[in-house]
Amino acid sequence: EALGKGAMGEVVKAVDRKLEREVAIKSLREKHLGNEESKARFLLEAKATGQLQHPNIPTVHELGETEEGRPYFTMSVVQGENLGSIVDRLRQGNADYHKIYTFARRIQILQAVCDAIHYAHSRGYLHRDLKPDNIMIGPFGEVQVMDWGLVRRFSEEPGPRLEKTTVKGTFIGTAAYAAPEQIAGESAVLDERTDVYGLGALLYEVTTLHPPHTGRSMREIMMSVVTKSPPKAETYRQPLQGRVPRELSRLIEEAMAPLPDERLKSAIELKQRLQGILEGEAAPVCAHTRLKRSAGRLQKFLDNHNSPATVLLVYLWLISPPLLLAGLLYSVFK
Repeated sequence: EALGKGAMGEVVKAVDRKLEREVAIKSLREKHLGNEESKARFLLEAKATGQLQHPNIPTVHELGETEEGRPYFTMSVVQGENLGSIVDRLRQGNADYHKIYTFARRIQILQAVCDAIHYAHSRGYLHRDLKPDNIMIGPFGEVQVMDWGLVRRFSEEPGPRLEKTTVKGTFIGTAAYAAPEQIAGESAVLDERTDVYGLGALLYEVTTLHPPHTGRSMREIMMSVVTKSPPKAETYRQPLQGRVPRELSRLIEEAMAPLPDERLKSAIELKQRLQGILEGEAAPVCAHTRLKRSAGRLQKFLDNHNSPATVLLVYLWLISPPLLLAGLLYSVFK
């Protein structure tokens, strides 16, 4: 059963008869068999992913080569739906998806991605292709960071050194989510902050439901990344989720700062800042929800303070704004 196909590899589902379990087999596409650079990149993905043992990263079981010389590796099967598809449903106003993937839930998904990327960085690896389509959400809420095909090392330790396969001055990745230095092909300066930009771009889209950069062509998108900042996240408003809070909008700006030195320093810092936003109840809500919550808090207050004097004070507080407005209008038109 075919599970997917990318630029260099294709994935099928198979059964490990010895262990009686399903596995995914990723192999290099036939058209790349004669390309040494493609083969080196494929092997780099297998070795790197095999070294990254983390709950939010698929497990690699075996690396091998067919009799025809076609490299492959087996890994755990990841069930579920990718985040890109989920964002599409949310953008279309699917009420069921908005109930499941609340604003807070989407932030929690991003925190899990931050965990995986922070771990990869601690092992000396960059992902370089963070985008909604590469994040899988399982049927039990599990989060998996997929497609490490553009992985590369940015440090020598820990772990064995793996060859660099990117030619200086060339861009590889997905332009709408790539950092400016990655767009420019400055491979020598890529570090943790390059992936932090990708996390910020990912956060931008899952909260605003709009990609951070758009264009009619790849060239236009790349020019947008290096010359413009995306619209502030707080300017977007969705009927079923309200407006993105200013605190989160500012955090996204810090994660997506054009210059690496002005950017958040690490994925774990982004995760911690997101936790602060969650605990501060900064999630956007629609006017109806705000009114309902306010009424609930008022009712709870009255239940605990139900003396006649308290009820009278609350009544006067509620009617005072209309009375003040009426008095102002009377004085103006008198």
